Amino acid sequence: MLRRRGGAPIAVQVSGRTRRTALVVAAGLVAGWWVTSLTPFSAAATFAVLGFGVVELAGAEVVRRRTGRLRWGGGDRPGRAYLIWVVAIVVLAAWELFSLFSQPRSAHPTISSLVDPVLAHHAVRWLAFAAWAWLGWELAR
Repeated sequence: MLRRRGGAPIAVQVSGRTRRTALVVAAGLVAGWWVTSLTPFSAAATFAVLGFGVVELAGAEVVRRRTGRLRWGGGDRPGRAYLIWVVAIVVLAAWELFSLFSQPRSAHPTISSLVDPVLAHHAVRWLAFAAWAWLGWELAR
């Protein structure tokens, strides 16, 4: 509990929205820990990630409708943002395909082969999943 210099307690008001946000984030972190504990590339892991994504997209849609926030910054045309995402996806896909079909693999690593040693640790995999979930949330709402 926070106290003033004289020893009197300071009342801290926390809104219901802040509590709900904290609970949703905590639930997402716990779910993320569970999802990242599953065997990679298993059916259970695939369904867990898909389920997490569906719940996240549905939640973002609910928040977007409640706040009245429109996509693309309040009704603006996507234009530049759309082009940036398309270019980024095309460049990453081209790198993956080039690396996948080039030999030897050690000279042409794929993105997944570069990050596999780092993601071998559960805590790091969980943090990467949390970052992915946060990015998805920001893009969806």
